[in-house]
Amino acid sequence: MVKDRLTEEEKRIFEQIVVFIRENGFAAVYGRKGPNCYYTVDEHYYWTMGAPIEETTILNRARLSDYTFTETKRGLVVQYKR
Repeated sequence: MVKDRLTEEEKRIFEQIVVFIRENGFAAVYGRKGPNCYYTVDEHYYWTMGAPIEETTILNRARLSDYTFTETKRGLVVQYKR
């Protein structure tokens, strides 16, 4: 979901979703970057890239079945299934 393509009402809802994910999600690492906050709903998980809420412009979504989540020394790690 891209914030710039939304109506003003949808933008307010977008920001509420971002806050919800950050308050209720779980931390996981993808690649070499630091942890992001993820939230799962049904067959998908959602995340943002961690910018301040007012600067967040994209809400990412991916199918859970396309990724694995593994506990490591770095914490929970997300990996794409190849």
